[in-house]
Amino acid sequence: MHVHVLTITFIINDAYSLKDKRRIVKSIIQKSQGRFKVSAAEVAFHDILNQSELAFGIVTSDAKLGKKRLEDIFAFIESTYPIMVTEYNIAGM
Repeated sequence: MHVHVLTITFIINDAYSLKDKRRIVKSIIQKSQGRFKVSAAEVAFHDILNQSELAFGIVTSDAKLGKKRLEDIFAFIESTYPIMVTEYNIAGM
């Protein structure tokens, strides 16, 4: 059993209110969960207007598959949403 976690810290370019931010964050979480079947949550910067940190977790029987799935999530988010990634990390256990 392998547990993998992806954390992404980013700035939301098109957030002019907390409502805008939450709409974008909610969309990222829901689409990632639906498309990649992972657990996801906003883990930091809850009340900061244009910054967020999300974490995604997956448990797999194959270490390479877990890491690949998280890399795919990162690529999907970065190419789909108006964000600027400031930091990201993939960790496996």
